[in-house]
Amino acid sequence: AACRPRDKLDDACLDQGPGADTGDEAACGRGAFFLVWSLWRSQRQPALLALTAGHAARDLEARSDEDLVAALVRALEGIFGPGRVPAPIGWQVTRWGSDPFAR
Repeated sequence: AACRPRDKLDDACLDQGPGADTGDEAACGRGAFFLVWSLWRSQRQPALLALTAGHAARDLEARSDEDLVAALVRALEGIFGPGRVPAPIGWQVTRWGSDPFAR
């Protein structure tokens, strides 16, 4: 999901810190979006990488790309606040569990 780079977010947004309720636990389960990493420093583009593991990864593979991106935005809004996360302009979703070359 593409988003503004970290240095474009204001301090009040960043001060929420880790551990905030993502608000999408029931929809995604434990392990969903356990790591969201900004690629701004390495790619110089406003992009995020979100990882999911365990049962949540298997469960999320059945959801549409649009549904996954919406769930990630809700999770980020649970940390940064409603309306504080810009809408993604593009995304790429992988499904390693169903990829025969990822075994």
